[in-house]
Amino acid sequence: MSLTFPEKGLLVLVGSNNAGKSNILRAIDALLGDSWFTTDKLEIYDHYCRNRNNDIEIRVEFDTGYQVCFDMNNKMPRYLDDFGRTIYGNKGNVKEDFPCTYLDASRNLSREMEFRNWTLMGKISKSFSKAINKSKEDLLKEKFNEIMDIFNGVENFVSFKIDFVRYFDEMQVNSSYQLKVDFKPFTPSNYFKTINILASDPNLSDKFDIELDELGEGSRNTVLLALLRSYAKNFRNDAQGIISVEEPEIFIRDFAGLPLKNGDR
Repeated sequence: MSLTFPEKGLLVLVGSNNAGKSNILRAIDALLGDSWFTTDKLEIYDHYCRNRNNDIEIRVEFDTGYQVCFDMNNKMPRYLDDFGRTIYGNKGNVKEDFPCTYLDASRNLSREMEFRNWTLMGKISKSFSKAINKSKEDLLKEKFNEIMDIFNGVENFVSFKIDFVRYFDEMQVNSSYQLKVDFKPFTPSNYFKTINILASDPNLSDKFDIELDELGEGSRNTVLLALLRSYAKNFRNDAQGIISVEEPEIFIRDFAGLPLKNGDR
């Protein structure tokens, strides 16, 4: 089976339940998603008719000439540049060269809100950090130092830092591999990693913030899609590649207020 993505616009997979739409998205995510895929992660149901003798082959080609290939002869996918040369994960940023953002039907909001490299909020934080110019970075450092002066005035804060480092050094004295620990100094991304999205209820006072975990599934799903759309619009260069959403209509109502059909897209 072969799919060609349009340069702009949407590619919509339409079919009945259990037709294999999710399998296509899972295959793309396995090669391009935020985790590293290996043959060890294959399940019996990944093989056609649950027969392990049926080999699996996946290939994704970008218009840059880059491609990623997976087959049963190799433990991990192979990432190739436009000359067909292997790009190794420890020498190149494979996850940026082959970008993909995938929201599955479970809509794991808590996971996507974590500030890890390839979660949605992690990508948004990284894009904001890249957008900071030198003057604003200097201003943030200045303000950060003012905050640290306040922290250093808190009782036991300085002594706690000193003891923390000293105890760590004492307990690893016989180790052949030495680590150095400390409170991480300022970087612009640290500020963006403090972003906390909160909701409010017009029936309650403005002083009552609502955590996203308190929202219903429909509102949580809408938060994720709104984040994804805002990211794609405001950071077009960073949000390139494949953005795939499984069953985008889940919990979404049309303009007439009627629920859209579920399970057909």
